[in-house]
Amino acid sequence: MILFLKMVLLTNFIFFNSFNLTIMINYPQETFQTIIIIIILILLRILFRFFLKKFTIIKAIDVNRRKVILNLTSLLVYIFAAVIIAAIWGVEFKQLFIFLSSIIAILGVGFIAQWSILSNLTASVILFFILCE
Repeated sequence: MILFLKMVLLTNFIFFNSFNLTIMINYPQETFQTIIIIIILILLRILFRFFLKKFTIIKAIDVNRRKVILNLTSLLVYIFAAVIIAAIWGVEFKQLFIFLSSIIAILGVGFIAQWSILSNLTASVILFFILCE
C-alpha cells in the first residue's frame, strides 16, 4: 500500500512538473507577469491587513465589523488580481462575462430553491401550531 502511494505521488509530481515546465516554456512572458501579479497580490493583502487593523484599532471599530472589512478588502484585491491575470492571459471579457452570468444564474436558482424549501418548512411549522389549537 505504501509503495502504491509512493508511485502515485511520484507520477503526479512528474506530470505536474512537466505540465508546469511546458507552460513556462510556451508562455514565458505571461507566466512571468502572472508570478509578478501574485507577488503584488500577496504584498497588497499584507499591507491592507496591516493598515486596516491599525486604523480600526485607532478608531475603536467593533471586532466583528473589523473582520467584515478585512474580508471584503481581501475579496476585492483577489477579484482585481483575477481580472488582471485574465487580461494577461488573453481571456476575452465578453466570454468571461457570459461565464460569470451563467454562474450567477445557477447560484440564483439554487438560492431560490433553498428559500423555497425554507419557506415550506416554516409554513409547515406555522400550520402545525395553528391546526393544533
